[in-house]
Amino acid sequence: MFKIILLYSKISKFSHINPIEKLVFCICCLIINSFSKNVTVPIINIIVFIVLNIIARNPLKYLVKLTLGMFIFSVFSSITLVFDYGINFSMLLIVKTISSTLCLLFLSFTTPLDDILYYLYKINIARDVCDIIKSTEKFLILIEDEYYILYNSIKSRGGFETKFLIIKNTARLAALLLVNSMKRWSYIKDALNSRCYNGYMPYIRSHSNLNYGRFTGMVTYIVCMVIIILK
Repeated sequence: MFKIILLYSKISKFSHINPIEKLVFCICCLIINSFSKNVTVPIINIIVFIVLNIIARNPLKYLVKLTLGMFIFSVFSSITLVFDYGINFSMLLIVKTISSTLCLLFLSFTTPLDDILYYLYKINIARDVCDIIKSTEKFLILIEDEYYILYNSIKSRGGFETKFLIIKNTARLAALLLVNSMKRWSYIKDALNSRCYNGYMPYIRSHSNLNYGRFTGMVTYIVCMVIIILK
């Protein structure tokens, strides 16, 4: 799933838009969403990001799957809160979760990570953080690839047919995943060192300029949401 999101972000209809615009817009929406005390702002955000995801032609199959997963998680998480804070608070929490999920999915499916890191890398104090993020990305891709190899191998041998086998082979899968991932990472590290890796990763420049008309529209939307919260 992680690799799929990265690939879709490269070919997104909105990938040409300046990543700072999208990043600032989504962060502001998340902050506003967290401070809202009623469902009005989260519902507006849900509608806006559904429309934006449709316009951007993001894969609806994965959007629905991930959003539904977060919805189920938020429902189960808020069950105990009903008895302490009431049904209204729990409903607000669920709506906020859906709103934040759609916001983050929009950013993930339309903005390549390298575009964001390119701008952050210009800040001296953020350079090490950018390299850590990039290394983490590579490691997550490695883990995902290794997971599917092990999972398909065990499944093809009937390793998940009974409850006992599911528990037993899931534990084995987790252990092998850790061992194999660490082995493969050492190979990648040796390959980097053999290419004179000096500790800093280069990032490709994002060929996108700030659109002041679009940025003005984003600011207007954010200000309207703040006004609604303050009322």
